[in-house]
Amino acid sequence: MKETRIDINGIDYFIRQNNNDGPLVLMIHGWPDDSTMWRHQAEALTKAGYKVVAPDIPGFGLSGKPVNVERYKVERLAEDMFGILDHYGVDKAHVVAHDYGAVTGWTMVYGNPDRLLSYTAGSVGHFGTAADTTLAEMERHWYFFAYQLSCNSQLFRAGNSRLLRYLTETHPDQDKVLNWMLEGDNLEQAWRWDRANSVGDLLVEGISGVYADLPPVTVPTMGIYGEDDYFLSERQMKETGKFMAAQWRYEKIEGGHWSMLHQPSKTNALLLDWLQSCK
Repeated sequence: MKETRIDINGIDYFIRQNNNDGPLVLMIHGWPDDSTMWRHQAEALTKAGYKVVAPDIPGFGLSGKPVNVERYKVERLAEDMFGILDHYGVDKAHVVAHDYGAVTGWTMVYGNPDRLLSYTAGSVGHFGTAADTTLAEMERHWYFFAYQLSCNSQLFRAGNSRLLRYLTETHPDQDKVLNWMLEGDNLEQAWRWDRANSVGDLLVEGISGVYADLPPVTVPTMGIYGEDDYFLSERQMKETGKFMAAQWRYEKIEGGHWSMLHQPSKTNALLLDWLQSCK
């Protein structure tokens, strides 16, 4: 993969891409990763002839880290993603996203669906599924609320970074992500996403039914869920089908939250088959 930098809406984006001329696949990572998370899929897609573009999201990896917290709102990040498509001269693209990246991906689905050939959401389902959030799921989401504390950085660094190590213990690249998060003020930089996009607020809105009036999704969408995902329930991914007016495909595979790393071959096969069906 070739490494490059481009300015998108005033942010210095670090991009990994190949030199293919095929259909463009935009790959959006989540917390606590960077674009290398997609390395196995990028290799498979490159061999299949797709143009792969994988940015480091602001606040993570080697992309810029703007000071203005509002700049990390998912609506702004979705605009950046469309700006990346514009940079490459592409009207329509496939979007593959995971975790926080999938929140941006869903925002793209609603922001400008005509520009997406397909959407693949990893771990995170449609916003509307939050209406049926259970108490058990709320308990499962304890870390979302810890992220909002004013002392979050101290909390996650305390005791030899005990909580941060706990949250990343099933990450196949744990040593790499821990080393990056604990270097300098990278942990504090990464929290800007959480301050700009309070998941607590999203849950309040979801449980209150705010997303119930969203129009049905018109972009062909596949959801991939790791059966041992500690962070998110299967329910919210499976029930995404209720919000679809376009083709919906749900796949549960072995492994945890980072299916692209836990099960790269299986993830690659699913992705290649899906993209082929969404020309």
